[in-house]
Amino acid sequence: MFVDVILYTGQTGNADRPKVYSDTSSLFYKGAPLFVFNERFDKLTSRPNFYQDTTNRQGDGHSYITLDKFFSARQSTGTMIGTLYIETDNLRQIQRVRGYWAISVQMTDKTKQEAIDTIKKRFFPNTTQEFLLAEIDTIRHNNFIEQFKFFPSPDSGDIDHGYVPHWSFYYDAKRSKNGL
Repeated sequence: MFVDVILYTGQTGNADRPKVYSDTSSLFYKGAPLFVFNERFDKLTSRPNFYQDTTNRQGDGHSYITLDKFFSARQSTGTMIGTLYIETDNLRQIQRVRGYWAISVQMTDKTKQEAIDTIKKRFFPNTTQEFLLAEIDTIRHNNFIEQFKFFPSPDSGDIDHGYVPHWSFYYDAKRSKNGL
C-alpha cells in the first residue's frame, strides 16, 4: 500500500501547483503528521517535548526520546503508554523513528480490538480500514517504510516473575532499500 499526501506549495504563474510529498509520516501528533522523513529535526512543527538521548546514540547522529502524554491513552480496562525515539544523522535530518506502546489490559479479543481502534484513531488516523487487521502491517513511501506490529508481549506468559499479561504495539519508520 502506498500513501501520498498532497501539500500545496507556492504559486507557479497565477495558479497554485500541488506538490506530491509521500515522505510524510502516517504517525500523527495532535491532528497533524509528526514528521517528514529526512527533514531536519528542528523543522518539526507541532512536536512533543523531546530530550536528547545520549545513552542510545547511534554513530555520528543524535537520538531523541519523548514520553509525551499524547502517546498514552486510557482504555476501558487499562492504559496504553507510549514512548517515541527519533534518530537523526549528524545534520539532524530524521533517519529513523521508533515507537513502543505497552497496553496494560486483559488479553482478550475485545481489549485487543479496543486497543487497535485507539491506535488507529489517535495515532494513525489516515490509515485504511484494513490497517492492523493482520497484526503486522507495512506502509511504503518514496524513501522510507513504516512497519507496525501489534502482539502479545513476549514476557506476558511469565506471571510467576511479576509480569502481567499485556498487548504491545511497535512502530518503526526507517529508510527503505531504494531510499536516498
